[in-house]
Amino acid sequence: MERWLVSRRSEVVLLVLACVVAACGGEPPAPPGGEATPVAEPVTASAQADGVLVTVVLSAGRVAAGETVDVEVRVRNAGMGVVSWQSGGCELLNGFSIEAPAFDQPPAGREWPGAMGLAKWSATTGGVGIEPVRAAGLPAGANFGCPSDLRIGEIQPGGTETAEAEWPVLRSDGVPGPPGVYRIGYSFPLIGRVPADQVRDPFGTRPIVLEVPVTVTGTPFAGVASTQAIDAAFADARVAAWATARLTQQTLAGAEIRLVDGRWRFMIRLMDDSATVVLVDAETGGVVDVKLAG
Repeated sequence: MERWLVSRRSEVVLLVLACVVAACGGEPPAPPGGEATPVAEPVTASAQADGVLVTVVLSAGRVAAGETVDVEVRVRNAGMGVVSWQSGGCELLNGFSIEAPAFDQPPAGREWPGAMGLAKWSATTGGVGIEPVRAAGLPAGANFGCPSDLRIGEIQPGGTETAEAEWPVLRSDGVPGPPGVYRIGYSFPLIGRVPADQVRDPFGTRPIVLEVPVTVTGTPFAGVASTQAIDAAFADARVAAWATARLTQQTLAGAEIRLVDGRWRFMIRLMDDSATVVLVDAETGGVVDVKLAG
């Protein structure tokens, strides 16, 4: 497969084997008595096969943990005939993946009996990963998933398919992502130069693959772990009394925990659509607010 390196400023396209480049340019001069402020430089990566050019553009190739990177993907059919591709789900956003630096999972912490243990399991059993590239404009912490339907898309000669997305540089529990080099991968599921109604095997794709490195700066999270925050919440006399009176396997609808503005937000949802919310300081581990379901 051939890959292309694209410079957004010079508009020069060079045929190369690897395809990542940040826009040229230096940092502005330092103000008197201070340091220069880094400028976010876009990063572009491209790959092509069979006359189909796939390009991913990131708003920056070096970001601080916790920030959000704007992402755009473009697929251009530069050939003479129609191109078919495996669509469905979230369309072009299906193809993103993230390779992140390793980090430790939260410690198990205390085992709680009955429904309290079940609520802790519900909030933490999935483990902690890295937030995915997702549709732009979603609220912080909103769940993002794609339908599992399969469709065959077409791109006409000279046509371009585009999609905008974003990548919050966070772990799935809301903690800023660990510093290091990440690799955002993209795979476009090209089927071939055939109209959609003539595709015989919709699973017979020839993916066009590329990768973009992103450097994340900052320091690793050193606060109270999510599991320890749940332990602090259940150890609170108010929450413990509520759980004893109201929380059972039959009334529990689920639980979740996420870091928001320096506090762990532990939410226990009940089957009647009410919820108990406990805020725990991520630095001290102290409970700072409790709102009990009626």
